[in-house]
Amino acid sequence: MRLNSSAEAALHIMLVLAAAPEKRELAASDIAAFHDLSANTLAKVLKQLRAAGVIAGSPGRTGGYALAKRADNITVLDVVKALDGVEPIFYCREIRRSGPCAAKSGYSSRCAIARTMDKATNAWREALSKVTMADLLDQVGDETPMSTRTKSANWLDTHSR
Repeated sequence: MRLNSSAEAALHIMLVLAAAPEKRELAASDIAAFHDLSANTLAKVLKQLRAAGVIAGSPGRTGGYALAKRADNITVLDVVKALDGVEPIFYCREIRRSGPCAAKSGYSSRCAIARTMDKATNAWREALSKVTMADLLDQVGDETPMSTRTKSANWLDTHSR
């Protein structure tokens, strides 16, 4: 399965916002600076996350962004859906019904290949739905050296409004 190329940026943006002091916003330029993201990537991702309702805020010099709800109420799947929507990952074009050996009738409504791909998609989405931004933030905290955590917390405190 292949995710939207902006998924990594979106998930990191969400973690930065989740780590920001409660009820405080970050300017888009500061969010971009935190992970050295391009303005174009950031604008695109912020627009998608905002449209999906996982972040709130506004662009511009006086604008800023924050999570729209608590980090433990936003899943990785919510973020992925914000970027990619809910379209199926696998599209079955029913090629089994074409060619010189195809029957005119008697086919199941979904072929075995499509059913297998549906199961894989559902399992993947189920796994992503079980991990929240708060869970990821805890994992990142556990894996990050204390000096980096302190530096990040200080940076977020001085850049949030």
